[in-house]
Amino acid sequence: MPRSLFTLTMAQINKQDVMQKLIDELELYPAQDAIPNQLAEKIVPVFQVNAESITFTQTKANIVKYQTTNGVATQNFYTTPATGKFYLTAVNMSCDILNAGADVAGQFNIQVTISGTAVNVLSMTLRVTNSFANGATSLSFPNPILVDPGTNINLIGSLAGTHAYGNIIGYTEA
Repeated sequence: MPRSLFTLTMAQINKQDVMQKLIDELELYPAQDAIPNQLAEKIVPVFQVNAESITFTQTKANIVKYQTTNGVATQNFYTTPATGKFYLTAVNMSCDILNAGADVAGQFNIQVTISGTAVNVLSMTLRVTNSFANGATSLSFPNPILVDPGTNINLIGSLAGTHAYGNIIGYTEA
């Protein structure tokens, strides 16, 4: 057998508090049991260092609203509470255009107010060149959107002969 150029030695445990932790955690009896004093001699201890308990809870949606609009119109889904907070977590919208042969396009939006500014969180343009077109889209927000208090969340249609359908999902906090 070839001779090894290296000699492996086990790491020596010199700290008394580590030895005591081994005794306590493994329920060893120093009078009866051999206490390991080298790592990997008989046992490889694994310690958690700076362990934290992390608890993740997802707030359940308590606001689920549906709205529809016909033609050029704005319909209110929901008015956010004047006190407390409302977080928007998801939106979806579908729309259709029924047209008698002209080339037209309709713009559809779900609009909220964030930091005092009206923002379209979901927009869709639908174009039809003959008789009928439809479409649908949705968004889920991994980071819920804080909507300004006391403001409307609206579904907006911009063309006669169209229909838009939408849902919003979110939750309130005191």
